[in-house]
Amino acid sequence: MFRNKFLNGFIPGVILPMLGYFLFIYLNDVLIDNGAFSNSMVIWAGFKERTLVIMAICLNLIPTFVANRKYMEEFVRGIMVPTVLYCFVWFYVYSDQIGVF
Repeated sequence: MFRNKFLNGFIPGVILPMLGYFLFIYLNDVLIDNGAFSNSMVIWAGFKERTLVIMAICLNLIPTFVANRKYMEEFVRGIMVPTVLYCFVWFYVYSDQIGVF
């Protein structure tokens, strides 16, 4: 599955957060619709979008950890490039909501 090539890390690094984002959105909607966290005292409105996005970006840490333990430096570089770019975009998009600038 893992080969020590930059492109073999770059492609999952781009796709995995996108798939994870849609999965987290779906799970968030299911939890809200089922009322899993609502009772007479607390009503949970779900995760904020910025939290779901950063959770999806963090999914890249799983293959990074596995590849790092196998000393696959090029694969790790391939995964980290889109991860860092996603983090910069996240910071730019949500900087007004987290009180920066």
